[in-house]
Amino acid sequence: MATLFCGAVLGTCQKASSEREPLKRGSMAQSRSLGDNNTCQRRFSMDRPFVEENARERMRLRSLVGRLTDEELNLPVGTDWTIAIALAHLAFWDQRSAVLMRIWKATGDVSPSPIDIDVANESLLPLWLALPPRAAANLAVSAAEEIDLEIEEASPELISTIELLGDRFRLYRSSHRKMHLDGIEGALKKKGAR
Repeated sequence: MATLFCGAVLGTCQKASSEREPLKRGSMAQSRSLGDNNTCQRRFSMDRPFVEENARERMRLRSLVGRLTDEELNLPVGTDWTIAIALAHLAFWDQRSAVLMRIWKATGDVSPSPIDIDVANESLLPLWLALPPRAAANLAVSAAEEIDLEIEEASPELISTIELLGDRFRLYRSSHRKMHLDGIEGALKKKGAR
């Protein structure tokens, strides 16, 4: 009998890694939607509800990026940003989180890694403006996929240590995505684009 693990990013119960072929990042199997096996999903999400929430907002992000036209990517969100800039912003913060997760996995030394968010956002704005809008959108999706997989594959011990930091956003990447996706969808409705 095969040992099973829950793969909320994969969306199905799968054979343990020693009994299956390894998945490549970005593969079709890796990007299946949630819900293929409800029992597995419920068991996994009870232990790690952030995995399901991250997957839901990642799917929402992927769907939105797939629907956005190049013209819509240049629509304003707030006063200084466009939809593309908001997506580049999401890509940066998810990528930063993925780098921290890899460091924490490698060293076992989980520390807060403080950063001045306002200064970082202001400093990165010229770089985000220089990105082609479609590239920014695609980076947001790939960075979301990367951090979600890093979080899903983290050991229970690492998850517990990260939780001790007390910052919800470290595991619930969904919260940051939801906030910006709501803003983007609001901007699209305001402009009558959706």
